[in-house]
Amino acid sequence: MLSAVLLYNFILLGSTFFVYLSEKCIHKSDRNFFLFVAFLMIFLVSALRYDVGTDFLAYINIYNNIADYDNMEVGFYYINLALYNLELSSQWSIIAFSFIFTVIIFY
Repeated sequence: MLSAVLLYNFILLGSTFFVYLSEKCIHKSDRNFFLFVAFLMIFLVSALRYDVGTDFLAYINIYNNIADYDNMEVGFYYINLALYNLELSSQWSIIAFSFIFTVIIFY
């Protein structure tokens, strides 16, 4: 438990630090680099997690049985359906939505 708290606090403080550094940069390339590092810190932990949270396994179940679920949010349904039809593992659903949410946060 304590290790999870330390990890998430490190990610929060680390990404905040890199965003701060990006704001202090004069050159656009340096700014983009620091923003990219901050983005990766949040995205990778979010995308590569397994069985974190109370609804993780529910999302995996929805993905694996997408044909049984037709009464849900349109975007969520079609993204999962596309990934499922590409025969990708359920982890790709987590990766895709982590990417979407992290891009929205950093945009």
